Amino acid sequence: MSVFFGEVELRQFLNNNLNVEFMSYTVGVKSPYGVILEPIVLDFNKSALKFADQLYNELKGLTKEQRLSIETTLKEGYLVLINKYIDWYKVNKELTVNYFPSKNPYEVIYGDLTSIKKEILKHIPELKEQAEQQNSNIKSQANYFDEKGEKLFEYLNENYDKNGKIKYINMFYYLRELFIKGKVQFSFTIDKYKAFILEKFNVSIKKFEKAEFLYPEKERPILMLLSKKFFDSLN
Repeated sequence: MSVFFGEVELRQFLNNNLNVEFMSYTVGVKSPYGVILEPIVLDFNKSALKFADQLYNELKGLTKEQRLSIETTLKEGYLVLINKYIDWYKVNKELTVNYFPSKNPYEVIYGDLTSIKKEILKHIPELKEQAEQQNSNIKSQANYFDEKGEKLFEYLNENYDKNGKIKYINMFYYLRELFIKGKVQFSFTIDKYKAFILEKFNVSIKKFEKAEFLYPEKERPILMLLSKKFFDSLN
């Protein structure tokens, strides 16, 4: 059984190319997707076009037992990687649009991988049933934190000496900064964050503005110091 189109490239992409801010710095007139992502986007597009024929030919004429081997390989390999990216993109879509407002390579790759996933589920009904069952069991709230990000949020909430909406607005901007730098997982959109803070702390945030609260000069250094104490405590 041959390696499926796009599988190796996707694994490499997930490991190396999800720093959205850094990738945006490589955008140029001749490379609207960025010099690093431009060839990757083209490769995924070619893979999506070739994958359907490849899977059809792999499955053609096989017995149920022979198909099981390919089904298992896809289920435990390629499909896991595809779902990992799709889940990442859904959480980080707003972030990618902010950095790539005109031509978004992450959106194009999402479309190509969604197409490949549809082909897999079309040809292997067993996997389609499992995917539908998984979707029905997904919790309504996305995983916006990793463990470290959630603990940092709790630490700042306990130790950052501010009250009301100003506190949570400043925390949002600082945690988003750490997320962009790859230090913690903090994938809230503004609207999701507002809903989260309202539900958890009964604090209503109408507008998101940080300048009027002296965030850069005064508040950000305080949050930096607190986060340093937090990270030092982990060592």
